[in-house]
Amino acid sequence: MRILLLALLGLLISCSGAPSTSNTNNNVPPANVANATNANASGTDMMHGMPAAEWNALSGLERSEVIAEEEMLADLAAKGIYPELVPCQITVKDHRSGVTIGLYNEAYVDQSTYYKESRPSASYKVIPNIKMGALLKSLDDQGYFEEAASGSVKMRGAFLSVFVRRGNEKWTLNWGQVLGDENKELTYSCSDSVRVVFDTQLSIQVVDNPDASDFFEKERNRINRDNAQRMSNRDH
Repeated sequence: MRILLLALLGLLISCSGAPSTSNTNNNVPPANVANATNANASGTDMMHGMPAAEWNALSGLERSEVIAEEEMLADLAAKGIYPELVPCQITVKDHRSGVTIGLYNEAYVDQSTYYKESRPSASYKVIPNIKMGALLKSLDDQGYFEEAASGSVKMRGAFLSVFVRRGNEKWTLNWGQVLGDENKELTYSCSDSVRVVFDTQLSIQVVDNPDASDFFEKERNRINRDNAQRMSNRDH
């Protein structure tokens, strides 16, 4: 599943999604993303989802980019992946190391607005709606929504938690030693899927650094500690 998610993310590096209709389980049919020419409710001629006059004003390169995005969305739709237009937040908490990472989609918060605000850390990133759709599909395929508890559930002794909030719905998947092997592999697999998206999503954020210390060295050391801790956790 990690390989599939990486392959799908490779398709998404240069494009973000266009509006479509979806839900977590992909049961709602998507909008037609490959319209060549049609008319909107007011009777305006449309080309590739935009007014014909707007389309005609684009350069050849810009038209190629629009068509490439349509083809990408159609290809992803064939795999059951659509832009996620419901506000979503996904969080992974490693309770032993105290590390938290998370993702919002652009339906939740505007990327540029979020990154302009100063905050103590860069624990959360904002991803395009289509990437969130791909990630939710990956979690669904792994069985997250079948095994996760409904709501935001805290478990005493939990080592690792994966939280998903989609609109007003919430799910929690916990694993700790008290559970034995139950859900251990699933929880770590889902956590890895979230981390793949987090690590591959570029973000330029304003991070508080009042003591003027070497922020990048601290981040490098933190990442090394996180990776070592995750490997240690899996061995126990």
